Amino acid sequence: MDPLRIQLDGERTCFAPGETLKLIVAWKLAQSAEALELRLSWFTQGRTTAEMAVVETRRIENPGLEGQQQLELKAPGFPFSFRGVLFEISWALDLISFPSENVVRQLIVIAPNAKAVVSPGALASPPPLPRAA
Repeated sequence: MDPLRIQLDGERTCFAPGETLKLIVAWKLAQSAEALELRLSWFTQGRTTAEMAVVETRRIENPGLEGQQQLELKAPGFPFSFRGVLFEISWALDLISFPSENVVRQLIVIAPNAKAVVSPGALASPPPLPRAA
């Protein structure tokens, strides 16, 4: 098992605004952490000024060396996951351990019909949306 893990219910990664994201965070740490933090955030990438905002945070204090916890978050209404010619807007779930700041990221889509909005110009040569490692 990876030291930090985010497991989405049914391995879904695409959600409509207002939908509930059900997930389990799990950890197996070599040394104790003060806390784990799950962050739901969006960010831009491409030919634009980089922007990022954390929309929701859940903190687990004194998590111990190993464990897991079930969590639920509501998918925000905006901004939508978007792919355009000049930039993209992506959503992510990050699980971070403190104070080491080890992190694992799960990319997700939040948009109407649970499908990223794609501008017509982006269809000519679509850059791939980022994928979780």
